Amino acid sequence: MKKIWALRKATEAVSPVIATILMVAITVVLAAVLYVMVLGFTPTTVNNIVISFSQGSTSTNYTLTVISIQGGTLQLSDCQALFKDANGDPGASGLLSTFDDTWKGNVKYNDVNDDGKVNAPDYIQLNKVAYAVGSSMVLSDVGGTTTFTQVTIS
Repeated sequence: MKKIWALRKATEAVSPVIATILMVAITVVLAAVLYVMVLGFTPTTVNNIVISFSQGSTSTNYTLTVISIQGGTLQLSDCQALFKDANGDPGASGLLSTFDDTWKGNVKYNDVNDDGKVNAPDYIQLNKVAYAVGSSMVLSDVGGTTTFTQVTIS
């Protein structure tokens, strides 16, 4: 009976030095890819940011206009808003980005510069039907641990 296949010794292969260099290069690339992926999953930390507002009023809305933001920049997606009516009952809440150019729960955020950041002269509108004098707004980080500002409609 004949052998159908025979063991052949490979005469050409990558040298051990080249193989080691390739393994190190692949490891470095994989580590860099994992680092970038993990970095994208970590939330942006925001500390010591203070936002100042001025208050205004029209016949239908209260307007809270950003005067200044100190201590850094703040993305709309990094800022949580909680609105309460004059009785202290919870109203609209969510990331500021969810209120951007859209009425949600009688609240609308207007990103004047359309840059996705909280800065002057952006403003928040509160519908007078749902929010009266004494209503309040708290802006904090996404986890609610750091308060950037608290405003009561007067």
